[in-house]
Amino acid sequence: MTATDFNSVPHHTSEGRGLFGRIADFFRTVAESTERVQSIRVRHSLSDAELAARGLKREDLAQYVYRDTLHV
Repeated sequence: MTATDFNSVPHHTSEGRGLFGRIADFFRTVAESTERVQSIRVRHSLSDAELAARGLKREDLAQYVYRDTLHV
C-alpha cells in the first residue's frame, strides 16, 4: 500500500468547484495514484535486460512513472 498525499490535488482545480468537485478531485487523485503504482509493479517485474531494452533502470522506475508530476 502506498501513502497518498491528499493535499496534493492542485488547488486551482478544486477552488470554486464546491464540495462535489473536491470529492471528485479526491477520487481522481486516488485512481491516478493506483494506476501509477500498478505501472511501477509491472515494470518492476521485468528483468534488468528488459528494462534496459526500454531505456530504464530499476532504481529510476518511480521517477519515470511520476515524470509528469515531479519537478526535480
